[in-house]
Amino acid sequence: MRFPYQVLTFAYGAVLFCLMTVPPPFEKPERLAALPIVAHVVLFAGMAALVALGIRRSHERVPPIVLFAVPVAASALYGLFLEVVQIGVPLRSFDWKDVGWDAAGAVGVQVVLCRLVWKIRFRALLTW
Repeated sequence: MRFPYQVLTFAYGAVLFCLMTVPPPFEKPERLAALPIVAHVVLFAGMAALVALGIRRSHERVPPIVLFAVPVAASALYGLFLEVVQIGVPLRSFDWKDVGWDAAGAVGVQVVLCRLVWKIRFRALLTW
């Protein structure tokens, strides 16, 4: 991955770290109960897209499976790391559902990018 994308990914990860490890400023109303789910999906989809774009724009030729799997794994593992960090944050806790939503966002954006934007066939993902 090129250096500018490394910097962008690091900065995005730092922003995610700040957002996910700060105690919530207020208790959310019942009508906004889905907001954390949407936030997890969108934020970690953004991280996976940024990593995928960095890999895609590197000078190296990478197999399609790497272009799909590495951003998903990186985003999901970072989400898991942040959930572990939240154990020590007041008013925050570890939740496997959040890790699942993080991974779902990453997989969703990768399906869209690989299939619709970069026109990679899913059969090509299984070949090296």
